[in-house]
Amino acid sequence: MAFFDTLKQNLMTTGQTTVDKAKTTVEILKLKDQIRQDKREIRSATYKIGEIYRELHSEDYEEAYEDCFQKIERLEQAIDWKEDALKNLE
Repeated sequence: MAFFDTLKQNLMTTGQTTVDKAKTTVEILKLKDQIRQDKREIRSATYKIGEIYRELHSEDYEEAYEDCFQKIERLEQAIDWKEDALKNLE
């Protein structure tokens, strides 16, 4: 009988360890998801700051932003051209 008692105890210990690891894994996944969500919100807020700055300073931006403003302007022109091309194809 001692064999079965030991086997039973080992199975119970293994089962509890498995449950504990599963709980830890769930908690890790929850935290990682929360971190991803927080980072998305930071990116969104940063993007919004950029939009607001661009609207307020489209004519008087600082030199540090010149490359970005010029790139955006080129891309907007390219988008306009492509949208016109799409209209012509439709």
